Amino acid sequence: MHMKIAPIFCDGLVLQKDKPLYIYGTGVGKVNIKFQNKEFSATSTFAKWEVCLGKFPAGGPYEMEITLSTNNETQTTVLHDVYVGRVLLLAGQSNIQWTIADAKEFGLEYDIDENPLIRCFVTTRLEKHPHIDAKDGWVKLAKDNCHHWSSLGL
Repeated sequence: MHMKIAPIFCDGLVLQKDKPLYIYGTGVGKVNIKFQNKEFSATSTFAKWEVCLGKFPAGGPYEMEITLSTNNETQTTVLHDVYVGRVLLLAGQSNIQWTIADAKEFGLEYDIDENPLIRCFVTTRLEKHPHIDAKDGWVKLAKDNCHHWSSLGL
């Protein structure tokens, strides 16, 4: 089985500060992760793998190097622009799906300042295709891309 990193672990990644950080994916083989001048490794004998990096204070930008090795191949991925900070998980039904564009239809205005440290990662919604998708990775807050972000989350 080919080893893969979970899609959330990509350039622009934000990890929760002061909590154990877990990097994970699928496949059988060896995993080696270099982050903040430390190395972490694990061996997977099942279809999933996980490496705990421990706790880190807020900071960044950092790079994270992830090497996945099987008997047949070795693949190294370097994640750029990685931060450790505050991560908020937004989940719910229509209230969380109410976007800034939806709010404007009701006369509510938001004064959005561009801030590349505020990022959004959206998983695919089952009922319709969203404007931001997991394949887009971590999207940085900008005036031209925030209209489809959750108005309650921002």
